[in-house]
Amino acid sequence: MRRATRFVRASILALVTAAGSVAAAPARVHPLHTTLTEVTYADGAATLWVRAFADDFARGVAAHRGPRGADPTLAYLGGSLGVWDGRGRRVAMASCGRRISGDLRWFCVRAPLPGGLGGARLRVALQFAVYDDQVNVVQVSDGGRKTSLLFVPGDGPKPLP
Repeated sequence: MRRATRFVRASILALVTAAGSVAAAPARVHPLHTTLTEVTYADGAATLWVRAFADDFARGVAAHRGPRGADPTLAYLGGSLGVWDGRGRRVAMASCGRRISGDLRWFCVRAPLPGGLGGARLRVALQFAVYDDQVNVVQVSDGGRKTSLLFVPGDGPKPLP
């Protein structure tokens, strides 16, 4: 009987301790922190539509230290997304729109790549500074060919197919 009592007490203590540590941990709104970036190529430019959960994206923007006076969203996108051409030069990107769909936010940026996607590289580091479990999925469509890339914290630029 004593063993059973000790087991019950130890179990209750473990549950109370676990409950306290869960309450102290930062809340996670989504079971997986992820973004989706759709890349298409046409007319000498890559167009990237980035989809992110509004609350997660806002945390990423808040954590980013961009230039003073700049639009915080554009500064964050510029610091978290990178496109390099076939010669290894980073390409300047321009905003091409935004849209809202429920708790999702979509952001469009365009990168001129007159030589096409061949040899170009891409980096998608959205929200890495905020979530250690962040995963950024990229779907690339070039003509009839579709491929996917996956970015996790620590990844550098990857070749576009």
